[in-house]
Amino acid sequence: MYAVSEAYKAAMKQPVQRFRMKGTVGKVAFTDENILAGSFTITNQCSDASSVQIGQVYVGELNTTLTNVNVARYGWKDQTITPVFGMMVSDGVYEDIPLGVFTIDSAKHTASGVVIKAYDNMAKFDRNCSVTSINGSAYNLIAAACTACGLTLGTSEAEAAALANGTGELSLYSENDIETWRDFVSWVAVTVGANVFAGRDGKIYLRAYDQNPVDEIDAAHRFEGCEFSDFSTRYTGLSVVNVKEKTTDYCGLEVDDGLTYNVGSNPFMQYGVDERKENMRNALLSALAQIDYVPFKAEMTGNPAYDLMDVFRFSDGLADSEKLFCMTKFTFHYNQSFTMEGVGQDPALASAKSKTDKNLQGILASTENQEYIRYYDYMNADAYDIGDQKKAKIIDIRYITVKQTHIDFHAEIKLELTSSEQIEDEQYTDTDIAVTVTYYLNGYEIRDYVPAETLPDGTHLLHLMFTWDSTANMTGTFEVHLSFSGGSAHIARGAARAYLSGQGLAGDGSWDGAISIYDTVPAMNMACISQIESDTASVSLLAPESSGFSDIIPDIPLASVLGSFTGTVDKAEYLHRFDTNHLSDVSYDTSQIEIKKNQWKLKSSVTKAELTTKDCEADQILRMTAVCDSSSVSFLASFDHGATWWEYTDGWNQPDTTKDSCGMTGPKLAEITTSQWVEKLDGTVMIKAILSGTGTLSDIQIFTKEVKE
Repeated sequence: MYAVSEAYKAAMKQPVQRFRMKGTVGKVAFTDENILAGSFTITNQCSDASSVQIGQVYVGELNTTLTNVNVARYGWKDQTITPVFGMMVSDGVYEDIPLGVFTIDSAKHTASGVVIKAYDNMAKFDRNCSVTSINGSAYNLIAAACTACGLTLGTSEAEAAALANGTGELSLYSENDIETWRDFVSWVAVTVGANVFAGRDGKIYLRAYDQNPVDEIDAAHRFEGCEFSDFSTRYTGLSVVNVKEKTTDYCGLEVDDGLTYNVGSNPFMQYGVDERKENMRNALLSALAQIDYVPFKAEMTGNPAYDLMDVFRFSDGLADSEKLFCMTKFTFHYNQSFTMEGVGQDPALASAKSKTDKNLQGILASTENQEYIRYYDYMNADAYDIGDQKKAKIIDIRYITVKQTHIDFHAEIKLELTSSEQIEDEQYTDTDIAVTVTYYLNGYEIRDYVPAETLPDGTHLLHLMFTWDSTANMTGTFEVHLSFSGGSAHIARGAARAYLSGQGLAGDGSWDGAISIYDTVPAMNMACISQIESDTASVSLLAPESSGFSDIIPDIPLASVLGSFTGTVDKAEYLHRFDTNHLSDVSYDTSQIEIKKNQWKLKSSVTKAELTTKDCEADQILRMTAVCDSSSVSFLASFDHGATWWEYTDGWNQPDTTKDSCGMTGPKLAEITTSQWVEKLDGTVMIKAILSGTGTLSDIQIFTKEVKE
């Protein structure tokens, strides 16, 4: 339900209600006076006409006839129409709510006016999708689809992570029936147990079913003729086509007496070991278990404050107030009615075959004809920001061969380069940036071919090509890493496009058991262990004991050979370390920050919080590092016991706290040199870590001055 005021909710229940409508076509405004009476309708749904579904990507439709609107005769098509509905909440005072952002598909001039048919932003997903290799979280995959179609994702990363399978990495199975980005989005939504729709602001949202009613509607506030079923739709089983084995895998709740949901040959639920795939199925089944709704149809006064998938209680009359009802379709007819429907099937009529047919044949393209040239397409699902002297993996493609073959790799990467400034004779000059490409084939670095190019500031298109021969019946990987010297680079989401091609490539293959794990080991201070060591050794002769035989052994002087020895550690670094094992050294609000797996992270309802270290004595800081999520954790430093906070960019500056984010990232913190710390250091230093979103922080290390003996 749209976030309306209490006054609006009260007005919704009044026997007499006053409405108004206004909006724009392009930049031209219209009001009630421009709408032909009875012509304005909006229809949308998130399931078909028979069952409650997930992964649905329906397009909302607006129909109306407008008169006397000052738009050129041939200027209607593709214009944006944004209607706004107003409810009178007090004498002469209206509260407005948006109804969506629609694009006009057709406009016909008639004697009654211009007859308009328009669709919401979900229609923009109807673009060709050629990606066959991509991986990332559900949030990044949906965001990549939005970027490719010129849309904005309204669901936050934290909200997406809260969905079923929302935190894991999803990989696209190459053999699939995806043709458009709408198909792509639909399969991702199925995997996380959600539906996708365009919101009232035009942004794209994912929403899962729940059991939280938004309103209770009694008989006095609905028209006669409502229909309520005598059963609840419930899902207690789930079947997924196993494409490789050409069978269906089934899982059910402990009490399995409801409907079975068949997600088909979902291309995002095919990769991984059996345990991982089982966990994904169970998580999805738990999301489906939220569906326990009575099918219904109800007609009420024309008020469009309700949204798809809203849950209601109906009381009085024919309704059962103990049950829940979910709206899966609505038709808003301005100045007439608001018709809502909730569909569903009766579990008592569910066929037992869906629970026992474990050998259902899946849909799998045949690889018997090995002469076809197959393509693996790739697009990056997340953006990259790569600093000076840094290296990052940009492309990662997995491939399978069914015969010995020759493989071609081609890529285009759009780079936005920013060079480092140099000072010469008190003048700033930009330097060119050296770009180095490193290829990794099946985990091994290609050392005999390392492409490199020098580029100035600005936007560039990097073209890459590599070929190799592969043996038959193997699963391989090909990676592209980029590094930069003399400046930094930004690669936007969807700006790295690549493909592999060759005869004898297949779309499936068993996992070979290889797991690639990367970690950064911070510098370790051994001073507390080694300190300053010394030792001595003395040399003497041992008198041999008789064992039945005897001989005279002359003295052998060894002192001139061994002598004596001593050892020292000539210097040591002192470390101030702040981690979850030393909580007395940090301060933070435990109602906002929690510890999981030896990491600090925000609690689910919190968007931003701070953690502060104690004061550290330091006359000189050698370096400072932190183990954290570099994109969601930032740092500030104080040199006066927390009275004033600073960040380092091109020098020490006080941060603009009015911005959504401020401070230094973990990598930037590690780049600050000893001489740069000296500019502000005055005996002590205190660090503040700012966590946002899903950011995590493991520890902060401050290495102070050397001690020489």
